[in-house]
Amino acid sequence: MNPAVFYTDTFPCLIRDRERILYKGKALSLTTVNDQGLFDILPNHSNFISIIKDKLDILSPDGKTLSVPVTRAILKVFEGDVKVYLGIFSSISKKS
Repeated sequence: MNPAVFYTDTFPCLIRDRERILYKGKALSLTTVNDQGLFDILPNHSNFISIIKDKLDILSPDGKTLSVPVTRAILKVFEGDVKVYLGIFSSISKKS
């Protein structure tokens, strides 16, 4: 485990784009950016939805960090589950 992490609680996390699942499993934390700046999602986070950008870092229980580049995506936290949907904005703008 990463020595900088002082907790062991996790939350279920799903990161997907239109074609595939990029990550499905437990996470210790998730770090990303929205229009207000850099922020973290931790276990027991309140229900939350945001458009995110720039980056997405997922800290897994084994202490490894998965980094996903993000142009724009939707992040949703609901009842402890975290879901991120990548690549949906490009398909919306193509239909217009």
